[in-house]
Amino acid sequence: MKTLVEQYPDTDGADRAAHAHALSTWGPDDFRACDYHRGNWAVIARAAERALAAGGDSADMADRAEHNPEFDEHDRKYAVSLFYDPMTWSDGDEALVNGQHRLCALRAAGVVSCPVDGRHLPETVHEVTTATPSAQARPHAAGFWPRYVRGLGRSP
Repeated sequence: MKTLVEQYPDTDGADRAAHAHALSTWGPDDFRACDYHRGNWAVIARAAERALAAGGDSADMADRAEHNPEFDEHDRKYAVSLFYDPMTWSDGDEALVNGQHRLCALRAAGVVSCPVDGRHLPETVHEVTTATPSAQARPHAAGFWPRYVRGLGRSP
């Protein structure tokens, strides 16, 4: 990944395009080699949502996740991390502040929602959508270079 990222120019959006490029080339063995992607994220997300719905502070929710019999030791650490080291996003933000690797694993597992920490305005309605599935990584990365070259004032 590092070698590929270094091939992209140091410009806005290059890092995301390089990571999309790399992930679009990964196969099942590559994902299995990633510690994050080995988690059973569908089960982790459902259990985290149940822990959140049961209420309490983050320590209470993390304790419920830690003692959930659905988890092996590997998945338990990721379930607990959703409360002790939460992914952070607020209305109006363009990206998560924390949790990009977990989000990648959640998306690859087809999970469409899980608890995050942040400021969410009650009048804002968010549609549950899979409008940007991981499968679009390749076109995103491929589109970077023509946009970059056009920005330099050259024809792609």
